[in-house]
Amino acid sequence: MIRCQKALLVPALCGLLGCGQVDAPKKVVVESRTFAQDKNSSLAANEIEALGAKLRHDGNNAVIEVDFRDTDVREDDLVLLSSLPRLRSVILAGTSVGDVGLATLGEIKTLENADLRECPISDDGILQLGTLRELKVLKLSGKNGKSSVSETSMSTIAALENLKVLAIDFLPMGDSGMAQIVKLDRLEELYAANTGISDLGVESIAELGQLRKLRLAQNAINSNAIESLLGLGKLVELDLSECTRLNDEVTTSLAKLKQLKKLNLWRVPITDVGIDSLGQLVALESLNLDNTSISDAGLPPLGKLHQLTFLHLGSTSISDAGLPSLQMLTNLQDLIVTRTQVTKQGVGELQVKLPKTKIQLKFGT
Repeated sequence: MIRCQKALLVPALCGLLGCGQVDAPKKVVVESRTFAQDKNSSLAANEIEALGAKLRHDGNNAVIEVDFRDTDVREDDLVLLSSLPRLRSVILAGTSVGDVGLATLGEIKTLENADLRECPISDDGILQLGTLRELKVLKLSGKNGKSSVSETSMSTIAALENLKVLAIDFLPMGDSGMAQIVKLDRLEELYAANTGISDLGVESIAELGQLRKLRLAQNAINSNAIESLLGLGKLVELDLSECTRLNDEVTTSLAKLKQLKKLNLWRVPITDVGIDSLGQLVALESLNLDNTSISDAGLPPLGKLHQLTFLHLGSTSISDAGLPSLQMLTNLQDLIVTRTQVTKQGVGELQVKLPKTKIQLKFGT
């Protein structure tokens, strides 16, 4: 009888006192976990800063970028990044981090920017990044000879469908690598200097309809290749520097890219004949004609480019006699005439007409 009474009392008391309700304890556990995560993030951030890295935070003071440039970061140090839940950007350019470090990066699913230029990485390392579906910016470079990334990696890179910026300068991607890049239909910037491509590779690039900035410097492409870029209606920056197979014919195609704002023709063998066509690019704000074969006779068409803020005419055959053609460029902020026949007197006379323009006459100043 007593046992029966106890059995009846327990449910009654639980009903009155709230036995079995676990809302409060759950809330405490969640808060404890959040506190622990914040504490771990803070500790990790402190250790990363101790390595010499620069951190960038969001409005909630969460670390969103770690910049390891100019540090002696080791691959095992990158484990600390896993304690930063909102990390979006990692800059490792110029460090000694290799493929082992990329395996760690491949686990950071929030990553949107990875700068790996001049790092000693290979195709095996790039493979580790294949799961980073949020990646928007990937920067690679083989200029210092330490990277062995090749066209083999292009299949992995091409699967990163959210990429908007891709830098692959000085890496042997070739035409076959460029053929795979067409899958990146959101790409807005492509930096592909000295990548071993030909006209065929440029034709593949021309399928990237969202492209705004393109670097093709130091590639063996011909003037006809530029014609294939005419469908890129959003292209505003084009770098063709040191493409030595180009000639005056290329300017006929360039003149059709009316929306161009920045054009680099450094060390491209064009003459006064070709410059005449460039006078049609009235939207240009920056033009580099350094080390080209132009003379005073080629300057009048440039006087039509009233939006120019930067003009490089260094290492050309121009002289004081040609400078009056530039007097109407009142928006010009920087004019470079180093290693030419222009004299101090000529600069002084032009400066009167362009008082707001910085005119550089001496090289290295």
